[in-house]
Amino acid sequence: MQVNSLKLDCLRPLGKWRIMDLISLQEAHKDQYSYWHLHKMVSRFEKAKVIQSFKDPWTKRKVIYLEGLGRGLLGVEKAGAINQETLLHDLKVSQMAQSLLRGSVFTDVHLEHELSKKLFLSGELSPDAILNGLKNGKRFSMALELELTRKANERIITKAKHYLNASHINYVLYLFCSQSLFESYKKVFDEGLPDIWNSKLMLFVNKSLMSKNFDINSAVGVFDKQEVHFDEIF
Repeated sequence: MQVNSLKLDCLRPLGKWRIMDLISLQEAHKDQYSYWHLHKMVSRFEKAKVIQSFKDPWTKRKVIYLEGLGRGLLGVEKAGAINQETLLHDLKVSQMAQSLLRGSVFTDVHLEHELSKKLFLSGELSPDAILNGLKNGKRFSMALELELTRKANERIITKAKHYLNASHINYVLYLFCSQSLFESYKKVFDEGLPDIWNSKLMLFVNKSLMSKNFDINSAVGVFDKQEVHFDEIF
């Protein structure tokens, strides 16, 4: 297959988002390509080992991400390889960040591979993403943490304390796909952090997170010791 700039253009959003399902890729191009035209081009790139794919077990959608050859052709080597053990997590972070940007509050987002190593000293302390926003005339920075599985208490507390002491982060959004995970993390924070933790760390559960009908505004959680709906804040 002849690889030229016109054909590569369909993959350019992956330079930012790293991993996307085909519906999201089509939307990123503002319907410049029909779904089937995009699917055809993507299939050719997969055969040429420019990208890899898998099927999201929850939505049944085809998901793609760049191989080393693809990162080189697009000039995004710094994005790094996708970790095979966190494919689903990374996909959901990408989808969530894109969803947040569609609203009126958030202006830009930086995924983990785009963050400054000066601000985040190690992989353990790096957030899944940092979003910058503007509300009521005030700019703010918010870290995003997507929790699909239960981490060890010590790891949870260490990272939360890092956030509480980080002056360059105004808020932290923890998002869970199940009520049990939500309750578990809240208990750890209540028992292991200063009483004011919830004025900076907000916890939300969204049961639609793993479905193709994901709606961020359906999330319900706690912030500043009050039960709130996501759209009441953002």
